[in-house]
Amino acid sequence: MIDYVNFQPTDTGPFQFQATLDGTQYNIVVTYNIYGQRYYVNIYSTQGALIVARPMVGSPTEYDISLTKGYFTSTLVYRTSNQQFEISATPRTTNGLSARNAQSQSGLLVISVDVNYVQSRLLISSGNYLRIH
Repeated sequence: MIDYVNFQPTDTGPFQFQATLDGTQYNIVVTYNIYGQRYYVNIYSTQGALIVARPMVGSPTEYDISLTKGYFTSTLVYRTSNQQFEISATPRTTNGLSARNAQSQSGLLVISVDVNYVQSRLLISSGNYLRIH
């Protein structure tokens, strides 16, 4: 199941919402850094302890860039096309391959593989494999 949260920042304070990651509730606070000219996603425990702070990197519609990778198995993705956060309780993978990342390009099958939090792309054509970072 995927939960969606519309990103609606204001001038009066940071954008905030709660999300369940790996079965535990967390507070998500999105702040804007004026010097960096970008948003940051900060994940706090409900007791107020900072768990992780990362630049808010937007995901295209073709694949996910998880803002929680390396910290949670649940995914938090910011989708730039519709200005929404997507929270998934479990990673959307099948046998280690992300099903939404498989796509065909000019006769090549492009698959994004996630192994031990290292993401690689494989181009598969006529049984030949080429690893691309």
